[in-house]
Amino acid sequence: MIRTTLFTTLLAAVLGLAASVAGAGELKANRTALISGETLELTYTSDKAVTQDVYLAIVLADGATFFMDTTGNFPAYKAGAATPARLSKPAAGSHKLLSFTVPEGFTQEISFYVAEGRAGSDILAGDTWNYDVDTRRSKTVSFQKRATELDGGSVSASTGKTLYDQHCAVCHSDPKLNLGFIQRGIDPKKTMAKNASLVPMKYLSKLSRDEIINIAAYIASAR
Repeated sequence: MIRTTLFTTLLAAVLGLAASVAGAGELKANRTALISGETLELTYTSDKAVTQDVYLAIVLADGATFFMDTTGNFPAYKAGAATPARLSKPAAGSHKLLSFTVPEGFTQEISFYVAEGRAGSDILAGDTWNYDVDTRRSKTVSFQKRATELDGGSVSASTGKTLYDQHCAVCHSDPKLNLGFIQRGIDPKKTMAKNASLVPMKYLSKLSRDEIINIAAYIASAR
């Protein structure tokens, strides 16, 4: 496991954030916010055959970084050695990179990076940069607790919908339309913190903890 700030900084510099480039492969995630029992599907899609290997890096919140190989495993990686590739010169079409069902109690944020690079090389090597800069792609996925795990009482998604329509929809619209943002609201503690810290939401501080938990339950069920 690689946990150094230097390596994490290097990874970010090399793979960076996505840029829209015609003809480059696309990294897709079926969801960017999940709770236990749901499955994350990560795919790589290209409209033409790829002449280089496709590399998938997974970076945890603490900076630990892993590369997934063609078998779906995470072999040890050392800077200066050949980087494990996820896909070897894939044909045109959609290719599954990862399928992960969220276990109970799994709560963290993970960043996924892909890039196309030369086969059998260290794509992070600072002196050669063996990757195609136009193929850099990234996705950040949040794994969160269910609302019911945060409350010992009765939770009602239907009550939550009524509250959401009254207090939240005017700004946030339908929660199904904001999966990458509003779904973070399935964590009541985070929602309560936002209500207290963000000026546009401070008026919602009048809502009780139980009301916010019901709103979170509705958001979670609205997918």
